[in-house]
Order: sequence, then structure tokens, then C-alpha cells
Amino acid sequence: RHGSLIGSLLLRSLFRLSGLKKSRIKTLPFRLVMKYNIRESHTLYRDNKYTGLLKKILEKFRDEAAKRGHVPLVLVMPQLLDLELAGEKDAPYEPFYREVDREHLPVLDLTPEFRKHSTEKLYIDDRYGGHLSAEGNRIVAKALAAKIRSLGGADTEF
Repeated sequence: RHGSLIGSLLLRSLFRLSGLKKSRIKTLPFRLVMKYNIRESHTLYRDNKYTGLLKKILEKFRDEAAKRGHVPLVLVMPQLLDLELAGEKDAPYEPFYREVDREHLPVLDLTPEFRKHSTEKLYIDDRYGGHLSAEGNRIVAKALAAKIRSLGGADTEF
């Protein structure tokens, strides 16, 4: 991990010294760190100790919402790297949230919906890979409105 990070920093420095500007090289070190972090977070979904704790937190959220007369909803918005790392197969968090949706509280996981679209259209070209474009935000708004309606919420169209 450290070797590739140091290599990416050196490459970025060489590009800067030569006056060349390439956004992929400029953001490469940060992208490597993000990729590592996302892979690490994905491993947590394979460990019952962590998923059990997360379920308890989500159940507390559900119970607190019910006490206040609210309808809880968990919204899962994948980052660009989540989609790239998983490809066409399930991301490690998807089975977890499907189970939560069936057994504990409503979940809207946008990962399957995002897979239907080009990532270039969903996300802006930033170094974080998590900021949605106008089109990405439209997709989220439509899916969220449909989910809220299905839960008996507002009658809004987007």
C-alpha cells in the first residue's frame, strides 16, 4: 500500500515539475487512499461483529423514529469506487441492506439503480468520487420520491 502511494506522489511531483496537468495524476494519491478505505469498509460487512452492531444502531434509529411518529428510511448512496470495485456483482454491503430492508426497517439502496447508468453521467469529475452530477441528483430524487410514496409519504413527482 505504501509503495503505490509513494509512487503516485512521485509521479504527481514529476508531472508538476514538467508543467503537465492531468487531473487523474493530480488526484491519484487521494484516489488510492479512498480505494483502500472503501475496501477496508467493505470487509466490515463480512464480519458479524460489525454488522450486528450496525443492525443494533439501525434498530435504535427505527425505534426513535417510531417514538416521534416518523417513518424511518435508510438511504444508501454508493460512491464511484463502490461501483468500480464491485463491478456487476453485489458490493459487500448490498446483502446486508437487503436483509435490513426485509427484517428491520425500510432501505433504499441506490447501487442497483446507479449500475443502470454511466458513472460519467452520475458523478462529477472530482477527486473524491462521491459527488453527484445534476443527472445523478435527479436519479436520487426520483428514486427517493418513489420510495417515500411507497411508504405512504408525500405525493410529489420529480
